[in-house]
Amino acid sequence: MLNSKLRMFQKIIPMVILLIISKNYYSQNINFDDILEGQNVNFTKSIISTLTSPQFEGRDIERETISRSIVYLESMMRAYNIKTYFDNYRIPFKIDANQTGYNIVGLYRGNLRKRSAILITANYDNLGMAKNRTTKDSFFKGGNDNATGVSAVFQLALFFNKIKPKENIIFALTSGKHKNMMGAGFLADTLSKHDYLDIKYVINLEMLGRPFLEGRNNLLCVQDTTNTLMKQLNSYIHPEFIQLAQGDVFTESFEHEPFYNVLKVPSITLTSFNFENDKYYLTVKDDLDNLYLDYLHRTTARITLALFSLIMDNKVVAFGEEKEK
Repeated sequence: MLNSKLRMFQKIIPMVILLIISKNYYSQNINFDDILEGQNVNFTKSIISTLTSPQFEGRDIERETISRSIVYLESMMRAYNIKTYFDNYRIPFKIDANQTGYNIVGLYRGNLRKRSAILITANYDNLGMAKNRTTKDSFFKGGNDNATGVSAVFQLALFFNKIKPKENIIFALTSGKHKNMMGAGFLADTLSKHDYLDIKYVINLEMLGRPFLEGRNNLLCVQDTTNTLMKQLNSYIHPEFIQLAQGDVFTESFEHEPFYNVLKVPSITLTSFNFENDKYYLTVKDDLDNLYLDYLHRTTARITLALFSLIMDNKVVAFGEEKEK
């Protein structure tokens, strides 16, 4: 069943869409409308509908059925020509003495053999089965948390595979978010111990599928210490598109934190979740029907445009406040 679904997904983004905008991709004269057209919203929908389907049983890393999610994500990496960063996509880590979890890690290799890379992450797991298993709502779908982030990672990966920028970009799908961010912590430690590419900065994508109830901002930036990344991204799209998250509610851990703690590089989480706009958070109703797909689609395109522009301008992301010119 998974193979038939994968073949169907491969047809969702026909090559004609990419050919329409290829002249802009290769000349690097890319605008928001180009990206919005290239990042087919049906591709996003297909990823979310698959990850939230009953056969995935809520994507609990401690259940055997998590292997279905892993196989699917590896297949997507392979189908869309996202290369392995390590020997395999699947990178194991110990949950406990008897159980193993997995991160899925891929790489876009830039067209210059640089020794640095950008790291883009999102967690793919969720809470698994609910106590009440007598209805169709017997599992936590994890649509916004965090199938939306996974879909954004794949949209970014496909985009950068087409435009061929010079920068290396690692795309990592982590697990164990609700278990003290075990996968993110393990990946940060693994990256610090292997002499591969030096990570310049980290962007974690989390819960992007529901807009704020009020205000002009589309995203919040959660960070552990001041860095220039948020303002640099905003400079390419809108000065108020991303706002710095503030207040006690954002003292909870987000998955950029292990990378900041271990790698000592600028690290942020981008999210449209603010504890007020998502009544389905950590419930069995967090599904595709309760997402705003057009909002997710346009937000992903703007993140793509901002990151692409930052890479093309070869700007340095640094700790501290961005200096006025």
